[in-house]
Amino acid sequence: TTLDPGPTVRVYDKFGHGVPGISVVFTPGANSGSVAESVVTTDADGLAVAEWTLDADAGTDTLVASVSISGLSELNFSATSEEVADLAISKTSEQTDISFNELLTYTLVVTNIGPSNAAEANILDELPEGLNVATATWLCAGSAGAVCSGDDGMGDVDVSAAIPVGGSITVTLTARVLPDATPGPLTNEAVVVLVSGTEADDADNADSYTLPVVVREDEIF
Repeated sequence: TTLDPGPTVRVYDKFGHGVPGISVVFTPGANSGSVAESVVTTDADGLAVAEWTLDADAGTDTLVASVSISGLSELNFSATSEEVADLAISKTSEQTDISFNELLTYTLVVTNIGPSNAAEANILDELPEGLNVATATWLCAGSAGAVCSGDDGMGDVDVSAAIPVGGSITVTLTARVLPDATPGPLTNEAVVVLVSGTEADDADNADSYTLPVVVREDEIF
């Protein structure tokens, strides 16, 4: 998040007149984001404004403004941010149909568009009727700094993850179709829930995949 307006410093003389052309140095504290320009020159009114982007982790950020003029003290700024992230999930499969006792593989991908890092998100996928939960296994892997709470599991997917801005989690889920599954559409939905903060847009927090359960020719008696 970039503050608007940003931290503002005014340099003025003893008569209260703004002094132009003074270099103001803006220095973010540890884990306190960044500034577009570390040195900003005061304008005709003696003003220097920092373009300060807060750290992607929620919390309190600090910034110090200073000038190299004897007798002028530093100015300290602070800003507190809350965790707000836009998580999205997609669910796909390379299979276009499935039959009895066959293995079905889904791929779930969760991304974080930001602006905050997601400290904890839950990824859930409850298998529908027609799939044998006892045969279900899943693998979880993160990229670009994202980390799963567990690398693998069995049955329904229920795993938490930390996902920084630009990071992603991939869950590969495999389950076998029940021998007595009903022929026809088989729909499976997966969801992601931001536990540690506020979801910016929940419209893309769920996705489903549908394919038909069919009878193969060699299964017809």
